Amino acid sequence: MQVQTSVLTYLYHPKENKVSRILQLSGEQHPFVGFKEHFRLLGYLAINQELSPLYRPSTSYPSANSEHDVLEIVGILAIPHNEAIMFPEVYQKRGTYDGAFMLAINSEFSRPNVLGEPSLVWPINALNDCIRFNQAQFPDGFPPLATLEDIPFLHGFMPPALPPPSKQYLFRRYYNFLHLLPWIKSLKLHFRHLSPHQLTQAGPTSTTIISGL
Repeated sequence: MQVQTSVLTYLYHPKENKVSRILQLSGEQHPFVGFKEHFRLLGYLAINQELSPLYRPSTSYPSANSEHDVLEIVGILAIPHNEAIMFPEVYQKRGTYDGAFMLAINSEFSRPNVLGEPSLVWPINALNDCIRFNQAQFPDGFPPLATLEDIPFLHGFMPPALPPPSKQYLFRRYYNFLHLLPWIKSLKLHFRHLSPHQLTQAGPTSTTIISGL
């Protein structure tokens, strides 16, 4: 398997219901320079013994799964991603056998694809050296979702981490508790001897009793 940093990228157009290759000009850092929409990764397109990333706009017009009118699922890849495994579908254009080279790879695994149908699963290391794998530059979509660390104006609102309490502070709290313990016991004993009528008196009466201890 030949792993390449992806410059060969395909895009599904929902309005036209067709797939085209994104033209990336020399000097552009990625294929989405100039686009203003958000794109999500559909999977990988199999063509000419290559697997290349296939995106579509995140907006769901005219249908969330309209790409299946012109594309069919060949199988699923298993790719390590951020300490987990992602399972993108492998597509081929309908009416072609562009993905036949993938079906020639033996697989002992299967799982449901995005349509809920069973599909073969190929671990990425099962691809042979004749297959060129153009790895998606943005597996989580483009533009990538921002995290709190990526938003500068939030940094001033993030409270600093508090240090753990010192031994002196814990000892002082414990000492104060021991000092108040006799007072708490006498207070409980005092209320235990009050009649129900006294307990239902207004707040000032109770306050006067407590302050007199």
